[in-house]
Amino acid sequence: MNESGLVLEGLRVVEYGNIVSGPYCSKLLADGGAQVVKVEPPDGEALRRRPPSLAGDEDHGSASLFQFLNTNKRGVTLDLYSDEGHRALWGLLSDADIFIWNGDPELGRKLRLRYRDLRKAHPRLIVTAITPFGLTGPYRNFKGDELIVYNMGGLGYASPGMPDHVDDPPAEPPLHPRAPVADIITGLVGAVATMMAVFARRQDGKGRQVDVSGMDAIASMIGRDTSIYSYIREIAGRLPNIFALQPNDMMPCKDGWAVIATPYGEHWNRFVEVMGDPDWASLEVFANGRLRGANWDALRPLIEGWSMQHTGEEIMRMAQGRSIPCFPAFTVGQMVDSDQIKSRDYFWTGPVEGKPIKVPGPPFKLTKTPHTLRTLAPALGQHNKDIGNMSQRPAPSEIERPSGMPLDGIHVLDLGQVVSVPHCGRILAWMGADVIQIESSNRLTSRSSPPFAQDRQGPNTSALYNALGTNKRSCTLDLTTSQGVELLKGLVRVSDVVIENFATRTMLKFGLGYETLQELNPRIIMLSVSAFGRTGPMKEYVGMHSAVNLFSGVCEVTGYSPEDRPRILGTILPDPVSGTAACMAILEALYYRERTGQGQHIDLSMSETFVNFIPESVAEYSRVGHPPPPMGNRDPYKVPHGVYRCKGPDRWVAISVSTEQEWRSLCSAIGQPELAQTPLFAEPSVRWQHHDELDDIIIRWTRQRSHYEAMHLLQEAGVPAGAALDPKDLLNDPHLKARRRVVWTDHPEAGRHRMVGMVWDVGDVPRLKYRHAPCIGQHTEEVLRELLGLSEQDMGRLRAENVLT
Repeated sequence: MNESGLVLEGLRVVEYGNIVSGPYCSKLLADGGAQVVKVEPPDGEALRRRPPSLAGDEDHGSASLFQFLNTNKRGVTLDLYSDEGHRALWGLLSDADIFIWNGDPELGRKLRLRYRDLRKAHPRLIVTAITPFGLTGPYRNFKGDELIVYNMGGLGYASPGMPDHVDDPPAEPPLHPRAPVADIITGLVGAVATMMAVFARRQDGKGRQVDVSGMDAIASMIGRDTSIYSYIREIAGRLPNIFALQPNDMMPCKDGWAVIATPYGEHWNRFVEVMGDPDWASLEVFANGRLRGANWDALRPLIEGWSMQHTGEEIMRMAQGRSIPCFPAFTVGQMVDSDQIKSRDYFWTGPVEGKPIKVPGPPFKLTKTPHTLRTLAPALGQHNKDIGNMSQRPAPSEIERPSGMPLDGIHVLDLGQVVSVPHCGRILAWMGADVIQIESSNRLTSRSSPPFAQDRQGPNTSALYNALGTNKRSCTLDLTTSQGVELLKGLVRVSDVVIENFATRTMLKFGLGYETLQELNPRIIMLSVSAFGRTGPMKEYVGMHSAVNLFSGVCEVTGYSPEDRPRILGTILPDPVSGTAACMAILEALYYRERTGQGQHIDLSMSETFVNFIPESVAEYSRVGHPPPPMGNRDPYKVPHGVYRCKGPDRWVAISVSTEQEWRSLCSAIGQPELAQTPLFAEPSVRWQHHDELDDIIIRWTRQRSHYEAMHLLQEAGVPAGAALDPKDLLNDPHLKARRRVVWTDHPEAGRHRMVGMVWDVGDVPRLKYRHAPCIGQHTEEVLRELLGLSEQDMGRLRAENVLT
């Protein structure tokens, strides 16, 4: 254990979790040092009782997934349907700070977990309810699971996604990986929302209800795609698109597949040199990223002729030697055994069925107070005898602040580029922090991303930037000048957090490494985000979201069949996921600083964050030498389970059946109740073996209905089903609108546009007022006068010397 203690030491949590989302939410708190008591029913939570694999595989996934999700927790069993069990739970909650439960709202009602009752008995308690669709809205009572939430949140329609795409759209539906991606994301969002409630309670001492919906959480990851539709009415997703900068595509190579990611001019020019300066590279039709995208059909075979002469590793080394973000597809085994992962001591080890296996470690590294493996997942009822001793600690005192937004008074310097760190900064800004974007008109990486409003390229019209810049201020400083660096140092002295995702040595080149910032301000918290982490042999490697997908091993377990090529999850997913994880890390560091006065450095590897999606695959590789293969949209425990064609172009509905009652209801809903008794489909294991025939029957029904109609008919029959929503659907969805997730911003240059806003509700927090993204340099004078006390004369001199550009 680090001598500085644990980052969340002092927080007390009770979890009544099930499968993934709730347990992962509380896992992040437990691994950070919170005292977490996991409450299970007498026969154990569902993951302990999951039936054998219907696919006929030797099944170890449930045990390894349970081990991953429940490290550092204490475990007790209570029958919450009994008065005695309910009284025991109430006793645990009497001394708890947080209560986390997940399931559907009906479960909450059955178990008497209504917030009004909890609040009356425990007024300081934060209650985080994680449900598929939230506690309000027209879908609140829908049945949902991993596949349904994944598709209704828009991630299904987006996958496989840029730089990958489908080759045969009618035959290649929205694709789900063999991994609990939606539930992990929901748990992560739940943890961030819970910590926000902790900060809100520090202002007024009041408990709160936190409402987290899986659909909302996934929709928050689709910001790139919804911003594209909002600005130019183009639907991004699995299909190739003409507005992407190129090259940025999955290409065959001598021994497999690699992404050639050189969409920006600086990368393209160096890549042309790597390829030996071929004559065709200088043609006018390939002069910039947009032209290369428009003429990709002609350019792709030319690059492929080069890539097929080299192995993936050769391409990686040649490209990375010139700081070009190209990367080959790694297997899970290559990732696990890589020198990079080993050097960072990333994996944790625990026993599964008597054999040590590896599971993913924490999604970020806090250098002063790292998450540590202190205890393995508890055995069923392991701490029952200690229940009476778990609630005898006095409540901590609250820090007095004026009541307002949770992060009021926190100043953040945002040096983020493109998506991951700007996404983090936006969440902090939405929760009340003063987030100041430090940028320069000499380097407009974030503001140069297409598409642009009315196709007018400029620093203030980028759809992606304007979605990520809401509620921030913009201050332009030229950090290539000594005066610009000195001004930033002055801002560091009066700030709380610095966030950046430059290349590894960039901040050091500016003279702004963490050691320097700490000397300027011992309380400063610095976040550094990179594709592979700030230490290890790959620390200098550059990588876009595709490299993170490919290195993490997630691609190996994503595919339409075991024979398919590695596929990439859509909508630049590593960026918003890493940005959300970064926000969690900052909240933990702020919580620690309020106790100790000490700041610290956070090193977030986007790849390590992504590996958290595949604990079962990592464990199975460490046990038998290979992960379970991809199986398209099928599931080893549920049948039928898939995404089915509906009426209309590229319309789909997800269906997931896990019980015999749901199976019978599905048969009746599609007008064939006799199927339930047909020998070919009577038993789950037999149904799984005849999945193709069953899918054909279901498709004949779904093809006659729209995706929304099929969803509603099946949900009314009690069958978990969800439309695979595209970006247009998301922005117009009645449920997201009813929950106030779709919001408008009115930008002075870009115009009025919709986006997905804050996706959780924290009770008794003022309603967020969305402000449009700042025009470049809009607040430079305001920030420098307010925080540094510069005069009009100072400002004039700095402008004349081009420091404020």
